[in-house]
Amino acid sequence: MVLLEEYALELTPGGPPVLFGALFVEIENQFREEDFTPLFGEFQETLREVHAGYFANQAGPEGPWPALAPSTVAKKGFDTILVETGDLAATLTGIGGDAIRDVFREGDTHGLVFGTSDPKSLFHQEPKPGGLPERKHVGMTEPVLQGLVDGIADQMVEALKL
Repeated sequence: MVLLEEYALELTPGGPPVLFGALFVEIENQFREEDFTPLFGEFQETLREVHAGYFANQAGPEGPWPALAPSTVAKKGFDTILVETGDLAATLTGIGGDAIRDVFREGDTHGLVFGTSDPKSLFHQEPKPGGLPERKHVGMTEPVLQGLVDGIADQMVEALKL
């Protein structure tokens, strides 16, 4: 964050100047001190619900998944995309198993980790040329990300109130 320590505004003629630099320093300090881990913990439930929607709608953060090949449908006996045993979906819509969930704070860094260590995930998320079609199933849409950003902004506004 850029600190603007030299800028001032005189609100009333002849009155004392208001230093905006101090305001920006206060905002930065409050941001460093603020604990977002409870918000991130709550947001994990949002991500779980979002990912359940991906599997229910057979579409990921970037849109609908390509249909299964007829040979795959014949082999599986059904045409539900990215579901054979249900394990991959379970790691993104539940907890345990190969689910990856973490909320942390290390110094000034706040973090949220959400994903899966199911090895099948990588084959669909980032397929190799000539392999399976890309079926992105881990990630956030812009509106979901905006929801998190709004939550952080709301928490900061409350923290900065006098």
